[in-house]
Amino acid sequence: MSNEPGGYALGRRPGLDGLRGVAVLLVVSGHSLGSRNSAGTVGVTLFFALSGFLITRILVEERARTGGINYRGFLVRRIRRLAPALAAFLVVAAVICIVNHFPLTWVVLPAVYATNLAMAAGEPVQLTGHTWSLGLEEQFYLLWPPLVMLALRRRRAPVITLAALVLLVTMWRAVAIGLGWPYLRVGYGPDMRIDAIIAGCLLAFVADRLRHLPSAAAVWAGAVLLALCLPERLETNAAMMPLATVCAAVVVAVAASRTPRVLALGPLTRLGGISYGVYLWHAPAAMARPHGLVMLPVVLTVSIAIAALSWRLVEARFLTYKVPHDVSLDSSASSTQPSAPASPQEGKPAVPARSRIEGAITREHS
Repeated sequence: MSNEPGGYALGRRPGLDGLRGVAVLLVVSGHSLGSRNSAGTVGVTLFFALSGFLITRILVEERARTGGINYRGFLVRRIRRLAPALAAFLVVAAVICIVNHFPLTWVVLPAVYATNLAMAAGEPVQLTGHTWSLGLEEQFYLLWPPLVMLALRRRRAPVITLAALVLLVTMWRAVAIGLGWPYLRVGYGPDMRIDAIIAGCLLAFVADRLRHLPSAAAVWAGAVLLALCLPERLETNAAMMPLATVCAAVVVAVAASRTPRVLALGPLTRLGGISYGVYLWHAPAAMARPHGLVMLPVVLTVSIAIAALSWRLVEARFLTYKVPHDVSLDSSASSTQPSAPASPQEGKPAVPARSRIEGAITREHS
C-alpha cells in the first residue's frame, strides 16, 4: 500500500468538529453523572482515535508537500495551541489547591504532562486528574513525527505494523486485567490506553480508502459506543474496551471521509471548536456534589462559558505566532524550507489554517 496521500486531502471537515463536540459531551456527561458509567472513557477513546488520525494526516500531507517534516515547527504548534489554555487552568487549579489544602502535585503533574504516569504508578489525582489524557498524547507525539518520517521513506505505509501494535496493546491489557492489576495501572498506563491513538494513526495512512466504508457502519458503531457508556469501568473490561476502540475508529473513519448530517449540526461543530477548553474546565465543576442529571446542564453551561472566554482572551492570541521552519526530519529536504499550511480544520477565520487543524485535536478526556 502506497504511503503517499493519494487523492485525499484533509481540508475543512465539519464532521470532525462535530465529532469532537460529541466526544466532549460524553466526557462531561460521564463526570457529571458520577462514577457509575463509562461515558467519559468512551469520549476519551473517540478523542484519541481522532487525535491520532489528524496528527498523522497532517504529518503525511506535509511530507508530501515539502519532502520533509518540520519537527521543531510541529512541537511549537503543539505548545502554542495547548499550553496557554492549560496554564490558565492550572493557575486557577493552584488557587483551589492552596485554599482547600489539596496537594500541589495536582498542579505540577499536568504542567509537565505526567498526570497519567503518576496515576498509573498508583497516585490518585483529583481536580486535574482528567489531564492524564493530555499527558499520554504529548508523550506519544514527542516520538511520533520521527517515526512517521522513517515510515514514509519506505514504499509502503506501516498499516500492518500499526494494526499489530493495536492488537499487541489489546492483548497486553487483557493479560494485566486477568492478573488483577490495579485499576489505576490498567486505566491510565500509557501501554494500556495507547491503542486508540494508534488506530487513528493507522486510518491516516489509508485515508484515501475510507470513502469505501459505508455510512451505516458509523451508525452501528455509534450505537455500540452509546451502549458501552452504561457499564462501569469499561477500561478494565478485556472484551468491551477493544470493541470501543474499533467502534471509535469506524466513526472517525466515516466522519473523515464525508460529513454525516448529525455531526454537521451547528451547535455540535461550535462545541467541537472549543472542546479543548470545555474539557479542561469541566472537571472542577463536575467535582461538585451531588452528581446526577441535574448537574449535567450546570457543568456544561459553566464549562462552555469559561472555554469561550479562554478561547477569545487566551488561546486565540497565541495562534498568530509565527512557527519556525528550520528543522526538517528529512535530510533530503532543505533545512530552511517552510511547510505549506494545511487546510483549515477548526473553522476559526482569524486563525492560520494549520493552527486550526492542530488546535482541534486535543480536548479530551476522562
